[in-house]
Amino acid sequence: MRWRTCEEEKWRKVHSARTSNQHFTHSGLTNASCYRYMVRAYNQYCSGEWSVGKEFTTGQPPESLDAPTVAILENVVREEDEAAYDVVIEWPEPDVESKVTGYAIFIGTSSGEYKEDKTLCNGMNEEVITERRCRMPMATFWSGTFRKDQGTLISVKVQAFNIKGKSELSPWNVEGAKVEKVPF
Repeated sequence: MRWRTCEEEKWRKVHSARTSNQHFTHSGLTNASCYRYMVRAYNQYCSGEWSVGKEFTTGQPPESLDAPTVAILENVVREEDEAAYDVVIEWPEPDVESKVTGYAIFIGTSSGEYKEDKTLCNGMNEEVITERRCRMPMATFWSGTFRKDQGTLISVKVQAFNIKGKSELSPWNVEGAKVEKVPF
């Protein structure tokens, strides 16, 4: 038998001597990682051809994240000397072993539901994945899908995912930024 990670080209032998074992336990694998295995039969005269490789991915989806934080920051780009403000959503770092490949950021809507809007916050963007942060204009909450009344909490939930699936949604934040109209 031989194996390799799906990213590697070089195969590693499991048994250098012939064996009649029909099972094998491979320990020390990395969570959410792809592995490939091949076997071949032998008898007293020769060894057969290697089997077609079989791939599988170890592990499980990421654990649920803690609630995100939502804050208001002044936008450094100003038009006509008017201050503009952004809503900044940040969430905690997941367990390193989760091997997170993206996030889904759900924002509370005016109807009380949570909706993902990738034009506002794309959790598949490398910068968003690395920094665990989204920034959007406060005006997002003045009209349309995410419209909220002055002083209403901007509520958010975050979900992490990896090659094995999605985590449960985080709890929504119970404190943080509230909708503000100009002037602040």
